[in-house]
Amino acid sequence: MEIFESELDTQTETLELEREQENQVCAVILKVENQKFGINQKPYDLNMFGKKMIDYVSNAVFDADIRYANCNFGEDVLDLIKSTTNPNSKYTIVLFSDTPLFRHKTYLQIMEYFELKKLLALKLTRGYVFQTSYLLSLENLNGLQMQYFEEEDFVTCSSLKQYAMANDILHNRILDFFMKNGVVIKDPASTFIDAEVDIEPNVVIEPFNTICGKSIIKSGTYLLNGNKIADSVVCENCVLDGIELQNSIIEKKCHISKGNVIKNNTKVCQDAKIPPYCLFDGVIVESDDNLKSFVQYIAKED
Repeated sequence: MEIFESELDTQTETLELEREQENQVCAVILKVENQKFGINQKPYDLNMFGKKMIDYVSNAVFDADIRYANCNFGEDVLDLIKSTTNPNSKYTIVLFSDTPLFRHKTYLQIMEYFELKKLLALKLTRGYVFQTSYLLSLENLNGLQMQYFEEEDFVTCSSLKQYAMANDILHNRILDFFMKNGVVIKDPASTFIDAEVDIEPNVVIEPFNTICGKSIIKSGTYLLNGNKIADSVVCENCVLDGIELQNSIIEKKCHISKGNVIKNNTKVCQDAKIPPYCLFDGVIVESDDNLKSFVQYIAKED
Protein backbone atom coordinates (compact mmCIF):
# COMPACT_ATOMS: atom_id res chain seq x y z
CA MET A 1 0.00 0.00 0.00
CA GLU A 2 2.80 2.45 0.85
CA ILE A 3 4.50 1.79 -2.51
CA PHE A 4 1.22 2.30 -4.35
CA GLU A 5 0.55 5.56 -2.54
CA SER A 6 4.09 6.76 -3.26
CA GLU A 7 3.71 5.96 -6.97
CA LEU A 8 0.31 7.70 -7.00
CA ASP A 9 1.78 10.81 -5.37
CA THR A 10 4.57 10.90 -7.98
CA GLN A 11 2.06 10.56 -10.82
CA THR A 12 -0.07 13.34 -9.33
CA GLU A 13 2.94 15.67 -9.02
CA THR A 14 3.91 14.94 -12.64
CA LEU A 15 0.39 15.69 -13.87
CA GLU A 16 0.31 18.93 -11.88
CA LEU A 17 3.68 19.97 -13.33
CA GLU A 18 2.50 19.20 -16.87
CA ARG A 19 -0.67 21.18 -16.26
CA GLU A 20 1.34 24.15 -14.98
CA GLN A 21 3.65 24.02 -18.00
CA GLU A 22 0.67 24.17 -20.37
CA ASN A 23 0.26 27.81 -19.30
CA GLN A 24 3.21 29.62 -20.83
CA VAL A 25 2.17 32.86 -19.15
CA CYS A 26 1.78 33.36 -15.43
CA ALA A 27 -0.20 36.50 -14.58
CA VAL A 28 0.71 37.93 -11.18
CA ILE A 29 -2.04 40.31 -10.10
CA LEU A 30 -1.07 42.53 -7.17
CA LYS A 31 -4.00 43.46 -4.92
CA VAL A 32 -3.14 47.03 -4.01
CA GLU A 33 -3.88 48.39 -0.55
CA ASN A 34 -4.25 52.16 -0.75
CA GLN A 35 -4.98 54.36 2.25
CA LYS A 36 -5.77 57.35 -0.01
CA PHE A 37 -9.25 55.92 -0.57
CA GLY A 38 -10.11 56.56 3.09
CA ILE A 39 -12.69 53.75 3.19
CA ASN A 40 -13.00 50.53 5.19
CA GLN A 41 -13.61 48.40 2.09
CA LYS A 42 -10.62 47.10 0.13
CA PRO A 43 -10.26 49.31 -2.97
CA TYR A 44 -9.93 46.28 -5.27
CA ASP A 45 -13.32 45.02 -4.02
CA LEU A 46 -15.18 48.19 -5.05
CA ASN A 47 -18.10 47.54 -7.39
CA MET A 48 -17.95 48.71 -10.99
CA PHE A 49 -21.11 47.90 -12.94
CA GLY A 50 -21.72 44.56 -11.27
CA LYS A 51 -18.13 43.34 -10.86
CA LYS A 52 -15.34 44.01 -8.41
CA MET A 53 -12.50 46.18 -9.64
CA ILE A 54 -10.05 43.28 -9.50
CA ASP A 55 -12.39 41.02 -11.50
CA TYR A 56 -11.87 43.16 -14.60
CA VAL A 57 -8.10 42.70 -14.37
CA SER A 58 -8.48 38.94 -13.84
CA ASN A 59 -10.88 38.60 -16.78
CA ALA A 60 -8.39 40.34 -19.06
CA VAL A 61 -5.88 37.50 -18.53
CA PHE A 62 -8.38 34.66 -18.11
CA ASP A 63 -6.28 32.29 -20.25
CA ALA A 64 -3.12 32.72 -18.17
CA ASP A 65 -2.08 31.02 -14.93
CA ILE A 66 -3.38 33.70 -12.53
CA ARG A 67 -1.83 34.21 -9.11
CA TYR A 68 -2.51 36.93 -6.55
CA ALA A 69 -0.51 38.75 -3.89
CA ASN A 70 -1.21 41.72 -1.65
CA CYS A 71 0.92 44.86 -1.73
CA ASN A 72 0.85 48.46 -0.58
CA PHE A 73 0.62 51.27 -3.10
CA GLY A 74 4.11 52.37 -4.20
CA GLU A 75 6.13 49.64 -2.49
CA ASP A 76 8.97 47.71 -4.16
CA VAL A 77 7.30 44.56 -5.44
CA LEU A 78 10.17 42.60 -7.04
CA ASP A 79 10.57 40.02 -4.26
CA LEU A 80 6.79 39.65 -4.03
CA ILE A 81 6.55 38.98 -7.77
CA LYS A 82 9.34 36.41 -7.62
CA SER A 83 7.70 34.53 -4.78
CA THR A 84 4.28 34.59 -6.42
CA THR A 85 4.97 33.68 -10.04
CA ASN A 86 4.96 30.14 -11.38
CA PRO A 87 8.69 29.36 -11.84
CA ASN A 88 7.80 26.81 -14.53
CA SER A 89 6.09 29.41 -16.74
CA LYS A 90 7.92 30.87 -19.73
CA TYR A 91 6.63 34.40 -19.20
CA THR A 92 5.34 36.43 -16.26
CA ILE A 93 3.07 39.45 -16.71
CA VAL A 94 2.56 41.63 -13.65
CA LEU A 95 -0.64 43.65 -13.35
CA PHE A 96 -2.18 45.74 -10.59
CA SER A 97 -5.71 45.54 -9.22
CA ASP A 98 -6.10 49.32 -9.59
CA THR A 99 -6.18 49.17 -13.43
CA PRO A 100 -9.72 47.82 -14.01
CA LEU A 101 -9.86 49.16 -17.59
CA PHE A 102 -7.17 46.72 -18.75
CA ARG A 103 -8.54 44.49 -21.53
CA HIS A 104 -7.77 41.09 -22.99
CA LYS A 105 -6.95 42.51 -26.43
CA THR A 106 -4.28 44.75 -24.86
CA TYR A 107 -2.85 41.76 -23.01
CA LEU A 108 -2.55 39.89 -26.32
CA GLN A 109 -0.89 42.90 -28.00
CA ILE A 110 1.65 43.13 -25.18
CA MET A 111 2.55 39.43 -25.26
CA GLU A 112 2.82 39.44 -29.07
CA TYR A 113 5.17 42.44 -28.95
CA PHE A 114 7.24 40.88 -26.15
CA GLU A 115 7.70 37.60 -28.04
CA LEU A 116 8.32 39.26 -31.40
CA LYS A 117 11.06 41.47 -29.96
CA LYS A 118 12.51 38.53 -27.97
CA LEU A 119 12.72 40.67 -24.85
CA LEU A 120 13.82 39.65 -21.39
CA ALA A 121 11.86 42.33 -19.52
CA LEU A 122 9.49 45.18 -20.32
CA LYS A 123 8.02 47.93 -18.18
CA LEU A 124 4.41 48.89 -18.87
CA THR A 125 2.67 52.09 -17.86
CA ARG A 126 1.38 50.14 -14.86
CA GLY A 127 2.91 46.67 -14.73
CA TYR A 128 5.69 44.51 -16.18
CA VAL A 129 6.40 41.56 -18.46
CA PHE A 130 9.33 39.19 -17.96
CA GLN A 131 10.82 36.01 -19.20
CA THR A 132 10.34 34.15 -15.94
CA SER A 133 13.88 32.73 -15.82
CA TYR A 134 15.23 36.28 -16.17
CA LEU A 135 12.82 37.60 -13.54
CA LEU A 136 14.04 35.07 -10.98
CA SER A 137 17.63 36.30 -11.39
CA LEU A 138 16.75 40.01 -11.44
CA GLU A 139 18.03 42.19 -8.58
CA ASN A 140 15.99 45.36 -9.12
CA LEU A 141 13.39 46.91 -11.41
CA ASN A 142 15.40 49.98 -12.37
CA GLY A 143 16.31 50.73 -15.97
CA LEU A 144 13.87 48.37 -17.67
CA GLN A 145 12.87 49.12 -21.26
CA MET A 146 9.42 50.74 -21.41
CA GLN A 147 6.69 50.50 -24.04
CA TYR A 148 3.23 52.10 -24.20
CA PHE A 149 0.04 50.25 -25.17
CA GLU A 150 -3.58 51.52 -25.18
CA GLU A 151 -2.99 54.06 -22.44
CA GLU A 152 -6.65 54.23 -21.44
CA ASP A 153 -6.30 50.61 -20.29
CA PHE A 154 -3.75 51.72 -17.70
CA VAL A 155 -5.80 54.47 -16.04
CA THR A 156 -4.93 53.92 -12.39
CA CYS A 157 -7.56 54.11 -9.64
CA SER A 158 -5.38 55.47 -6.84
CA SER A 159 -8.15 57.62 -5.30
CA LEU A 160 -11.93 57.81 -5.25
CA LYS A 161 -11.80 60.59 -7.83
CA GLN A 162 -9.86 58.40 -10.25
CA TYR A 163 -12.19 55.50 -9.46
CA ALA A 164 -15.11 57.71 -10.54
CA MET A 165 -13.28 58.62 -13.75
CA ALA A 166 -12.68 54.94 -14.52
CA ASN A 167 -16.36 54.24 -13.93
CA ASP A 168 -17.26 56.86 -16.54
CA ILE A 169 -14.96 55.23 -19.10
CA LEU A 170 -16.31 51.76 -18.31
CA HIS A 171 -19.89 53.03 -18.54
CA ASN A 172 -19.21 54.32 -22.05
CA ARG A 173 -17.44 51.12 -23.09
CA ILE A 174 -20.39 48.99 -22.05
CA LEU A 175 -22.90 51.17 -23.89
CA ASP A 176 -20.69 51.38 -26.99
CA PHE A 177 -20.53 47.58 -27.09
CA PHE A 178 -24.31 47.24 -27.11
CA MET A 179 -24.88 50.06 -29.60
CA LYS A 180 -22.38 48.49 -32.02
CA ASN A 181 -24.39 45.29 -31.71
CA GLY A 182 -27.72 46.84 -32.69
CA VAL A 183 -29.19 48.04 -29.37
CA VAL A 184 -30.82 51.48 -29.62
CA ILE A 185 -29.88 53.53 -26.54
CA LYS A 186 -31.56 56.92 -26.82
CA ASP A 187 -29.80 58.66 -23.92
CA PRO A 188 -26.48 57.04 -22.93
CA ALA A 189 -25.94 59.57 -20.14
CA SER A 190 -29.00 58.32 -18.20
CA THR A 191 -28.73 54.62 -19.09
CA PHE A 192 -26.80 52.26 -16.79
CA ILE A 193 -26.08 48.64 -17.74
CA ASP A 194 -23.98 46.19 -15.72
CA ALA A 195 -21.09 44.35 -17.32
CA GLU A 196 -22.73 40.91 -17.18
CA VAL A 197 -26.06 41.95 -18.73
CA ASP A 198 -26.96 40.35 -22.07
CA ILE A 199 -29.03 42.45 -24.50
CA GLU A 200 -29.90 41.16 -27.96
CA PRO A 201 -30.02 43.35 -31.10
CA ASN A 202 -33.20 45.29 -31.94
CA VAL A 203 -33.92 46.28 -28.36
CA VAL A 204 -34.85 49.94 -27.83
CA ILE A 205 -33.97 51.63 -24.53
CA GLU A 206 -35.46 55.00 -23.63
CA PRO A 207 -33.82 57.31 -21.03
CA PHE A 208 -33.43 56.55 -17.31
CA ASN A 209 -33.20 52.76 -17.54
CA THR A 210 -31.02 50.70 -15.20
CA ILE A 211 -30.30 47.05 -16.01
CA CYS A 212 -28.30 45.17 -13.38
CA GLY A 213 -26.88 41.78 -12.50
CA LYS A 214 -27.15 38.94 -15.01
CA SER A 215 -30.29 40.20 -16.70
CA ILE A 216 -31.19 39.14 -20.24
CA ILE A 217 -33.22 41.37 -22.59
CA LYS A 218 -34.28 39.65 -25.80
CA SER A 219 -34.83 41.03 -29.29
CA GLY A 220 -37.75 43.30 -30.10
CA THR A 221 -38.32 44.50 -26.55
CA TYR A 222 -39.02 48.18 -25.93
CA LEU A 223 -37.96 49.66 -22.59
CA LEU A 224 -39.81 52.93 -22.02
CA ASN A 225 -38.59 55.51 -19.50
CA GLY A 226 -37.55 54.59 -16.00
CA ASN A 227 -37.31 50.80 -15.74
CA LYS A 228 -35.16 49.19 -13.04
CA ILE A 229 -34.33 45.60 -13.98
CA ALA A 230 -32.16 43.28 -11.87
CA ASP A 231 -31.24 39.61 -12.43
CA SER A 232 -34.28 39.01 -14.63
CA VAL A 233 -35.19 37.79 -18.11
CA VAL A 234 -37.35 39.79 -20.50
CA CYS A 235 -38.29 37.74 -23.56
CA GLU A 236 -38.98 38.87 -27.12
CA ASN A 237 -41.26 41.75 -28.13
CA CYS A 238 -42.23 43.01 -24.68
CA VAL A 239 -43.01 46.58 -23.66
CA LEU A 240 -42.02 47.71 -20.15
CA ASP A 241 -43.11 51.16 -19.00
CA GLY A 242 -41.26 52.31 -15.90
CA ILE A 243 -41.39 49.18 -13.72
CA GLU A 244 -39.22 47.50 -11.08
CA LEU A 245 -38.31 43.94 -12.05
CA GLN A 246 -36.26 41.73 -9.72
CA ASN A 247 -35.34 38.04 -10.05
CA SER A 248 -38.27 37.31 -12.34
CA ILE A 249 -39.12 36.40 -15.92
CA ILE A 250 -41.34 38.14 -18.45
CA GLU A 251 -42.33 35.89 -21.34
CA LYS A 252 -42.93 36.96 -24.96
CA LYS A 253 -45.23 39.78 -26.07
CA CYS A 254 -46.13 41.10 -22.63
CA HIS A 255 -47.11 44.71 -22.03
CA ILE A 256 -46.47 45.93 -18.50
CA SER A 257 -47.76 49.36 -17.56
CA LYS A 258 -46.20 52.03 -15.40
CA GLY A 259 -45.48 51.63 -11.70
CA ASN A 260 -45.54 47.83 -11.40
CA VAL A 261 -43.22 46.00 -9.02
CA ILE A 262 -42.47 42.40 -10.04
CA LYS A 263 -40.13 40.36 -7.84
CA ASN A 264 -39.16 37.09 -6.14
CA ASN A 265 -39.35 34.63 -9.04
CA THR A 266 -42.60 35.93 -10.44
CA LYS A 267 -43.38 34.61 -13.91
CA VAL A 268 -45.44 36.72 -16.28
CA CYS A 269 -46.72 34.42 -19.02
CA GLN A 270 -46.81 35.14 -22.75
CA ASP A 271 -49.17 37.85 -24.03
CA ALA A 272 -50.03 39.13 -20.54
CA LYS A 273 -51.14 42.75 -20.24
CA ILE A 274 -50.66 44.22 -16.78
CA PRO A 275 -52.44 47.42 -15.65
CA PRO A 276 -50.58 50.17 -13.76
CA TYR A 277 -49.35 50.13 -10.16
CA CYS A 278 -49.57 46.50 -9.08
CA LEU A 279 -47.27 44.39 -6.92
CA PHE A 280 -46.45 40.82 -7.97
CA ASP A 281 -44.45 38.81 -5.44
CA GLY A 282 -43.56 35.19 -6.20
CA VAL A 283 -46.62 34.44 -8.35
CA ILE A 284 -47.44 33.22 -11.87
CA VAL A 285 -49.38 35.72 -13.95
CA GLU A 286 -51.41 34.24 -16.80
CA SER A 287 -52.49 36.19 -19.87
CA ASP A 288 -56.20 35.69 -19.05
CA ASP A 289 -55.99 36.73 -15.38
CA ASN A 290 -58.44 39.48 -14.42
CA LEU A 291 -55.92 41.98 -13.06
CA LYS A 292 -56.75 45.34 -11.54
CA SER A 293 -54.60 48.39 -10.80
CA PHE A 294 -53.37 49.16 -7.26
CA VAL A 295 -53.65 45.51 -6.15
CA GLN A 296 -50.99 43.33 -4.50
CA TYR A 297 -50.65 39.79 -5.83
CA ILE A 298 -48.53 37.85 -3.32
CA ALA A 299 -47.80 34.12 -3.20
CA LYS A 300 -49.41 32.34 -0.27
CA GLU A 301 -47.14 30.75 2.31
CA ASP A 302 -47.36 26.98 2.64
